[in-house]
Amino acid sequence: MHGSDHPNASGLSIYYPLEVQSEEELKTFQNVCLSPYYLSYVDKKTQGYVSAGEEYEYDDDTWFLDGFWSWLTDYSEDEEGDYEYEEDESDEYWSYVDEHESTGESPYITFYEEPQVDDDGVYYFVLDDRGYENTADVMAYVYTLTADGDEYIELGETYDIVADWDEGYFADAFDGYWLSLPDGQNLSTYIVDVTDDYIIYSSPILLNDEETNLRIRQTFDGAVTVEGAWSGIGDGGAAARNIIKIGTGDTIIPLYYSYDWNDEEGVYVGDEFDVEGKLRVDYAPMYEGEYLYSFCIDDIYGDYYMTDPVTFYVDGEGEVMFGY
Repeated sequence: MHGSDHPNASGLSIYYPLEVQSEEELKTFQNVCLSPYYLSYVDKKTQGYVSAGEEYEYDDDTWFLDGFWSWLTDYSEDEEGDYEYEEDESDEYWSYVDEHESTGESPYITFYEEPQVDDDGVYYFVLDDRGYENTADVMAYVYTLTADGDEYIELGETYDIVADWDEGYFADAFDGYWLSLPDGQNLSTYIVDVTDDYIIYSSPILLNDEETNLRIRQTFDGAVTVEGAWSGIGDGGAAARNIIKIGTGDTIIPLYYSYDWNDEEGVYVGDEFDVEGKLRVDYAPMYEGEYLYSFCIDDIYGDYYMTDPVTFYVDGEGEVMFGY
C-alpha cells in the first residue's frame, strides 16, 4: 500500500508475525486463515523462530493433505466413498510456541570486543562474525533512578547510537535530550515504526485517568508531532485504528516501568499535566543527574541480548559523560 506512512512502498507485501506471543495467538490466526499454503509458511517461520536456527523436520502435509485443509476438520471416508467431517478439537499443535522463552541473553550474539567504555568515555562493542550474522537490530535503553536509589525507571528505547554495519561496530551517540512534556517530564518512549524520514514512538500515559498511549512522530530533522492517543496492540494482536486528539481540558499523567535491584517489576506514576491548546512534546535536555544506558541487540530468531548497564551523567550544561 502506497501512502503517507510508506511513500516509497512498491512490490508485493506479505504479512507474517515477526514475534509470536503465545499459542493462543496462533490458534486465533489458524481459525481465520484462508490458505493452507500461507498457514504452512507462518508455521515454518514460527518453527524457525522457536528453534533458533537448529535443525528441525517439517512436514508439508501438516496443513494440506489430499486436497483438504486438514486443520479445519477431521475427515474420514464412509462406505460409499464420501468424506465425513468432524470439527477438529485438537488444541495441542501450537503448544511448541509456549515452550520457547526469550532470555535477554541470546547465545547467538557474540563479540570481537565486549561492550565496554573506552578511554574517551564512549560505550561501544564490536560483533564477531558469528554475532554479526545473527544480529537483526541494535538500539539502546535509557533508565533514570528514583530519588532514594532503590529503583530504576525505564525511559524507553532510542536509536541514538553509532551503527557501522560494515564493521560490526556500535557505540553510544547519546546527546542528553529526550522527548518530554512542556513541564520537563521525560516521557517513556517505545519505538513503533521507523522509516527513512521519521520514527513513531508510543508512550504509556493516563489520559483523563484512562490508560492509553501517546503516539508521537519525530522526523530526523528534529520536528516532533503528537498524533494523539492510541490504545496500542490489542489482545488479539491487532493494532488500534483510532487516534484520539488531545487538547485543552485534557489531563496527562506519564507512566513508566520500574524495577528494583532484584528485577521485580512495577509501575512508576509521573506528575499530572494539564493540557492547554494543542499538546506539545519537546525534544528537550534531560534533568541534571545520573542515568543508566544499555544496548539491546535483537537476534534473527526473535531473542535479544541486553548488555550490562553503564552509568552516565548529564550535567547542568547538558553535557553527557559516560563512565565518569
